[in-house]
Amino acid sequence: MGDAPTPIGPDSWVEERLAKIDGIADGTEKVKALLDLASELLPSRAEVLEQALDAAQAIQNESDRRDALIAIAPQLSEATPELLQQALDAAQSIQYESDRSYALIAIAPQLSKADRLAVLKQALDDAQAIQNQDYRRDALIAIAPQLSEATPELL
Repeated sequence: MGDAPTPIGPDSWVEERLAKIDGIADGTEKVKALLDLASELLPSRAEVLEQALDAAQAIQNESDRRDALIAIAPQLSEATPELLQQALDAAQSIQYESDRSYALIAIAPQLSKADRLAVLKQALDDAQAIQNQDYRRDALIAIAPQLSEATPELL
């Protein structure tokens, strides 16, 4: 006779998944895995989003960090002000104007109107500062739909 299996508590699967995710070396893949888990969790969603933002901030390659923040941005629609600020801080820490503008453009729709306008202004300034003409054009095209909804002071 073998031992009876130990009952698994309701949150143990989450802990197991988080432990597996913690072992993922690639930062972008770690963020994706955390976002997948966040989509399955309603009560613990904020905690998982915070971990995803932490993982994104730890990504050294700025293009990969930008991509991670772009992936996280749609999940921030119900985020706390602290999580939104953490996402903004992560985007604003990106050195390259092109990567920073794309990250800010992705996060902007999740913000209050006043904050959104300030972030869109920064994204527009960053896009205009891009030296490469093709990259500048692409960034301006990406921000244009949000500018049409913004007040005329940004135009």
